[in-house]
Amino acid sequence: MKILTQNFNIRHEPGKMTYHCHDFWQIDYYSQVETRIKTKLNGKFDYLDDTRFVLIPPRCMHQFNVMSTCRISALKFYPKDNAPYKDLKAAVLNIADYKNVFDGIFTTSIAENELDTKAREHYLEILLLRFLQQIKYGRNMQEEIHDERLSEAIFYMKRKVNSNINLENIASKANMSVNHFIRCFKQEFGMTPMRYSRKLVIRKATEMLSYSELSLIEIGDQLGFPDQHCFSRAFRRETGFPPGAYRKLQREPR
Repeated sequence: MKILTQNFNIRHEPGKMTYHCHDFWQIDYYSQVETRIKTKLNGKFDYLDDTRFVLIPPRCMHQFNVMSTCRISALKFYPKDNAPYKDLKAAVLNIADYKNVFDGIFTTSIAENELDTKAREHYLEILLLRFLQQIKYGRNMQEEIHDERLSEAIFYMKRKVNSNINLENIASKANMSVNHFIRCFKQEFGMTPMRYSRKLVIRKATEMLSYSELSLIEIGDQLGFPDQHCFSRAFRRETGFPPGAYRKLQREPR
């Protein structure tokens, strides 16, 4: 892994960049974000906020529309061997899914010395390998959204994952009728909006079990489950594990 440039916590003014590509890899993280940043990656729409970062492979057409002043940290790099990663697509990734690797890339010392740079290059290699693994075992939840209206609805659903949102409110974010929204959503994602919303709730539960010290009862309550039994049943249906067993598995030394 060879880092070409690295910049951290640079002030970024509002603006829309030109739709472009380049021959190196790039990873960007926007912080102090007041208004989400719209992204276009090879014609597919998504968004960035301070819970997500973007991985851009070579020759991927991309564009960012920054709506308010924020901060950006960015690295441009080349893997020593690009062959294992040649089929990876651009992706907006959740920090919680790559927490330790993300910290190693962006929150280690930013002094310009050889040791820190080598450590960061090591973490970049792990990030690409981890992303490959997520795809191989079907655990990556990266969406490829072709309809920008649906990206508005997805953003709302992820922001309200702890709330009891209803279908009418979700459809309104896409400026669609409920029936039309359901048809478009199923065509795009292969499931109903409410099924997708339930998966988001369990995804949030896995993050809380892995990184928080809240009890199982507290987590279930925060996610809107009426009781512990309902939370455990829903979690096991999606993951194959009871919540307590999942937490223990995630915290075992590896």
